[in-house]
Amino acid sequence: MRAFVVDAADDPTISPVASKRLKEMLAFTELVDRWYTQMLTVPRPRLIALIKLGEKIVSLLPGNRNRGIGKSCRSA
Repeated sequence: MRAFVVDAADDPTISPVASKRLKEMLAFTELVDRWYTQMLTVPRPRLIALIKLGEKIVSLLPGNRNRGIGKSCRSA
C-alpha cells in the first residue's frame, strides 16, 4: 500500500482525489494493523468480553453525541 501511495504521488495521471483516497486507505490499514498488534497481547477472556461489548463501547468514547449509534444501520 505504501508503494501505491508513493507511485500515485509521482504519477501525474492519478487524480488528486484518487491519491487522497490511497493515503486514507494506507492510514486506515496502518491503524488497524497497530490495533491488531495490541489485541494480540490482551488475554483471551478479556478479548472475548471486549468483543461482546460491541457497539456499546462506542457510547463510552468522548465526543459521542449519538448514544444509539449503530441502531439505525440495522433497521435500514
